[in-house]
Amino acid sequence: MRIGIVARLKQGDLLDALTSRGWNQTDGARFLGISPTTFGHLINMTDVPQTFTAEMTIKLFELTGKTTEELFPSLIRSEEFRTKNKTRRITFEADPSYMLGQKEMFQLEAPPEMTPQGILGIKEMRETIAEVLKMTLSPKEEKILRAHMFDKIPFEELDEQYGWTKGYSRHVVAKALRKLRGPESARRLRGILT
Repeated sequence: MRIGIVARLKQGDLLDALTSRGWNQTDGARFLGISPTTFGHLINMTDVPQTFTAEMTIKLFELTGKTTEELFPSLIRSEEFRTKNKTRRITFEADPSYMLGQKEMFQLEAPPEMTPQGILGIKEMRETIAEVLKMTLSPKEEKILRAHMFDKIPFEELDEQYGWTKGYSRHVVAKALRKLRGPESARRLRGILT
């Protein structure tokens, strides 16, 4: 079966900031004090102002933790970039069962140029990592390691969330990583995590 993917380029820091807060673009616009249309231009990088007001600079930093120059370097503000097509389309042959094994329909983190074999390789890599985690770690260690390493939840938040003393989640993750450095885990993960 042939599968097609259409992806639109977005400003990743703004997208991550919205996702981490559970916001949509309207919420982001409200926070910044601009219209949803203007926010749409910023996140889609279709009309980025040459300069930002001091208030907007502060709000963007508060939202993303980055300066306006980090968010929108001069190249992004150029006419050439603003008018460039920011949509990618790829099609490839794939076994429909590939999609059934995913939590979401697609969890592709590969660049659009990656071949179908490369995309399937990512799936196999994820399965191998998940298998090693399950074989090596206790359910608690796996859960906390995933939360910290994959979901980027800080140790302090994990300690608070589970009612643990300060530093306990850091201890759990350190112990899990020591286990994963063991000979059997290292052998199975060799070539994947290097």
